[in-house]
Amino acid sequence: MFDAILGNLEPIAAKIGLPPEQVKGISDMLGAKIGGGADYASALTQTANEYGLPVAKLEEMLAAAGGPEAIMGKLTSFLDRDGDGNPLNELSGLAKGLFG
Repeated sequence: MFDAILGNLEPIAAKIGLPPEQVKGISDMLGAKIGGGADYASALTQTANEYGLPVAKLEEMLAAAGGPEAIMGKLTSFLDRDGDGNPLNELSGLAKGLFG
């Protein structure tokens, strides 16, 4: 999901002035929070707080990777397995599988 960040870790880290391993950790945490159902703003705020960084620094990192729209588009395409533009049917199928 955050391939743009991980694929360009060194240049993005250099651009925003953070160590590459910290950028990777932030990327992993954001991906986990958003993938776990947190909305974008909450995931960004929580991750910034956990790393002791301003939200603006995380937004700068995301902008260097193509911005939140690119990331949210990748998340939607990840969830929309059948490509019909509606990821909700996949989630409802998952819920049916979990709850019978």
